[in-house]
Amino acid sequence: MSKAQSTKPDNFADRIKTAIDDLAKKKGYDISGYKILEVLKRPLSIVYKIRLLFNNADSFNIYLKLNTTNTHQNNPELTVRDYETTLFWWEKFEKSEKYNVIEPLYMDAENNILISKESKGYDISIYLNKTAQMFPSPRAQTVIMEMISLVGGWLRYFQTVPVDDEKGSEEISQSFINDYVNLRMDRIIEKTNIGFDEKMRQRVNNYLAGLWEKVGDERHLRCYLHSDLSLSNVLYNENKVTVLDFTKRLSGSPYKDLTRFYHQLTLLGFKPTFQTKFIRYLKSEFLRGYGNVKIKDEPLFKIYLMTHIINHLGKSARYWEQSFLSSLYNRWVVYKTMGKLKKIV
Repeated sequence: MSKAQSTKPDNFADRIKTAIDDLAKKKGYDISGYKILEVLKRPLSIVYKIRLLFNNADSFNIYLKLNTTNTHQNNPELTVRDYETTLFWWEKFEKSEKYNVIEPLYMDAENNILISKESKGYDISIYLNKTAQMFPSPRAQTVIMEMISLVGGWLRYFQTVPVDDEKGSEEISQSFINDYVNLRMDRIIEKTNIGFDEKMRQRVNNYLAGLWEKVGDERHLRCYLHSDLSLSNVLYNENKVTVLDFTKRLSGSPYKDLTRFYHQLTLLGFKPTFQTKFIRYLKSEFLRGYGNVKIKDEPLFKIYLMTHIINHLGKSARYWEQSFLSSLYNRWVVYKTMGKLKKIV
């Protein structure tokens, strides 16, 4: 077998070879070799894209993730948690024809290694940026609307999985939301100079208080959460979508993931190259796929949407942590968000 070049003193090449040999043994794969196609160095891990080569001339790609943080190095149970979470969702989605998640193949908790099978498809974020800017073709519009509708359908399917335990459950209450939002508004007021002051904080709090008075039994709804359902975490391929990056099994309000993705589409509309009308269609198609276009008018939808608006505003306004180009763009995002916020509240 070929080997990866060692990039660390502890010899990653040997760890990769051992993991692949063990994977082949446990899965009964008749592997003739492997080839490392790409190495992605992330803040918390190193991910190897690897092509497995079989003796029958077949092949497929895998991703080998090596967690490199001290937290994972000292706590193998975190790797076990990540694997079990991925396996849990794979078993729930395995029989679905349209909605998918990544397939876990192997875990070595002692060495903090996880292996999953590559999911085919286009990264929706990349696809939108390549085909949907300015004047997308009729063909591109059809494909884009279908993929966005499928994301809505995927989320609805995901939220129908019964919550079988309360471990890691997130509170659904006015006090919890208020604390969450006010902590972030504190940081915006103290650390930025974007025109968000105490008066604006009071306007936001009054807006949320008014909405809470209208919330009904939907406050008691609970489902599993993805918590990071974003455009870049979804792949589209031939009338199917695959959602990536499950790490924890948490439960909370169904409005949290729903408004998270909806807000992502809003942010896409801040880019001058995307037509406002087109973004509006995307939002409607997402909610149509979810099964309820009118849900955006519900008070709890608006409450959770506000949590994402405030959270993203605070992150965008931290210009001192950003590159020159990123800070330029984020100043535009902050300007647009503040204008939108003033109209809402």
